[in-house]
Amino acid sequence: MGVMRRTRSLLALATLLLGLATPYLLSHREDRVLDEPTRESLGGDYVRLSDGVTHYELSGPSGAPVVALIHGGTIPSWNWDPQVPALLGAGFRVLRYDHFGRGRSDRPEVAYDRALYRRQLLELLNALEIERVHLVGISFGGATAASFTAAHPERVETIALLAPVLHYAEGKALFGMAAVPGLGEWYARVFSVQNTVDRAAAFFEESGADPDYASRFEAQTRYRGYEQALLSMSRTDALTDYRETYQALAEREILLVWGTEDHDIPRTHIDHLRQILRGHRYTELDGAGHGLNIQQSEAINRLLLDFLERP
Repeated sequence: MGVMRRTRSLLALATLLLGLATPYLLSHREDRVLDEPTRESLGGDYVRLSDGVTHYELSGPSGAPVVALIHGGTIPSWNWDPQVPALLGAGFRVLRYDHFGRGRSDRPEVAYDRALYRRQLLELLNALEIERVHLVGISFGGATAASFTAAHPERVETIALLAPVLHYAEGKALFGMAAVPGLGEWYARVFSVQNTVDRAAAFFEESGADPDYASRFEAQTRYRGYEQALLSMSRTDALTDYRETYQALAEREILLVWGTEDHDIPRTHIDHLRQILRGHRYTELDGAGHGLNIQQSEAINRLLLDFLERP
């Protein structure tokens, strides 16, 4: 009887392991390598920084004030397509780039924490010989803009925050799951990456974005390293509490914009930010969701230009 029980237990364990391994193996999607030949075929400008190659675009008249656009946690720099022409038309020089782990930038095997994103922006500005910038960040890019400004205030002229992250991990049990070795890797591959693809597709559809955006988003998840970058980001301080960071900017004049239909950044977080950022200029866009820069691009462009062009 003891032998039979042990046999049944082993069979049950083998069945469980097979049940876990099968979707893990079938969910593997990273069948491309982001190397030099690939980048040559994709086009664009690149610079090698200490953590890897960064894809960027710098356009506009030399010597003009520089506006650096920082994208969110998942959608690469082309998220700013609706803003670039307006900023260039107003005479600004515009810099946008892909975070490590996203778009056409490298997916280095490092900790995807706040320090990495600060370091990437600082080294990019230094490589391009840009001393001071106007920062515009959306979602996680807003938190990165705040973190960079708190660390390097001498490099920043003004800050505009569109639906910025305050504490994205708050109340989300999945971040605890991601911290568990093995389980985090399994969940990231089987569920997380596909969830980001599906969520982005719905996001673009709701925002009225170019239909090509969904396929462009999915394509970036095929390059080796995307999965581990996404998982690492959920295991670091990248998406945790930024209250102290924003507190360091309390006296700076900041443009803060939020949409009333934003289901990613709750109103309670925006209200808390408004209490912290005493020098902020706040605009609430009725009916706009988390993709407010695409959904209501004309309104966002007007707000940005009014803020950037003021005396």
